[in-house]
Amino acid sequence: MGCDWYRNEEWNDNIEKAFFDRLNRSRGQFHKAQYLRIQAVCLEKEEPEVALRLLDLIISEYPEPSELALVYFQKAECYVSLSMLDNAVYWYRKSLDQESVYKNVKTDCYLNYSVFAVTFELEELYQEVKKILLSNTERLKFPVDRYRYHMSLSIIEWEQGDCLKAKEHAGLALDAISNEYSGFRYHSKVGLVGNPDNRIVNKLLEILHS
Repeated sequence: MGCDWYRNEEWNDNIEKAFFDRLNRSRGQFHKAQYLRIQAVCLEKEEPEVALRLLDLIISEYPEPSELALVYFQKAECYVSLSMLDNAVYWYRKSLDQESVYKNVKTDCYLNYSVFAVTFELEELYQEVKKILLSNTERLKFPVDRYRYHMSLSIIEWEQGDCLKAKEHAGLALDAISNEYSGFRYHSKVGLVGNPDNRIVNKLLEILHS
């Protein structure tokens, strides 16, 4: 497995044994927590149950404060993959709470939680995620950040009856999709929108031209 022993994209008994053999030889809570979390990232889409087990091990055995916001965030994403939406909401909120406690670590949880809410049409969360978005405007570094931010706010404002704000945010979200330059001189393609959900794009166009 070499230097990538904690980045396996497949999982079986042999890989698990080799992984934990290396993990047990690693030193320090911080490094063990980091290796477990990175391995969980590699598995959270295809093997979310395994990823959750690794993340739970961090919480129970290696609760490194600087890793916990990311750990909770990843748990939420795993539960989204498993369509366990109530569990996802719980862990998104835990991640945001941890960010407020350990302020040196910031994640994309505020954006993912908002996109999750509008994608699954969880209207009971709209006011909560709107408040979260509006309190994090200064963190929008990349076109994909701006897209997710304005897309979420457009749909929320539309459902809450503010058509003018919904149209404004829809236009800004669609502008972000067309952006082909990240704004960073040496990483011009980093953080571009890529392939957005066609259903969401059509909704934004409907809002903009209504």
